[in-house]
Amino acid sequence: MRAIFGAMLVLLLMATAIHAQVAPTDPERAARLAALVEWTRGDGDNSRLQGGVVHVLGLGPREDIPSKREAYRDEKTNIIYGINLVTIDGHETSVLYHIIPGESVIWRMDNGGGIDAVVVFHPPPAPFPSPTNDPHLSLLNQTMAYLESEMQKGAQH
Repeated sequence: MRAIFGAMLVLLLMATAIHAQVAPTDPERAARLAALVEWTRGDGDNSRLQGGVVHVLGLGPREDIPSKREAYRDEKTNIIYGINLVTIDGHETSVLYHIIPGESVIWRMDNGGGIDAVVVFHPPPAPFPSPTNDPHLSLLNQTMAYLESEMQKGAQH
């Protein structure tokens, strides 16, 4: 998994980022995110969010920052799903990600279920997603659903 995160850093040079909210607050998404945040706070591993990702998401300068993380690789599809919680200036922020070869998507979420920023990694530069119609919302829902299933598995043990 460390190699994949290293590859993410290399792909940062070819990332497309959108700042300012790209999807409005959504009550259902907010409830799902709140459950994932609580799970990550309780069971997440201490980790660091890489400085390049921090910078591209508009969270600060290019410095690694401490985080709590839950990340899983789906053995059938080889997709990596994850969530990082970071605290900057006393404000907790959720960063979800969906990583596959050829495309990785990272979302910076607010507590109301809104998407504040999305970063898309492609081998060649990609066009900006439309702020009103983010084509990656279905990937976000898939990422949240997968993490929720891992959370439920953990609760059963």
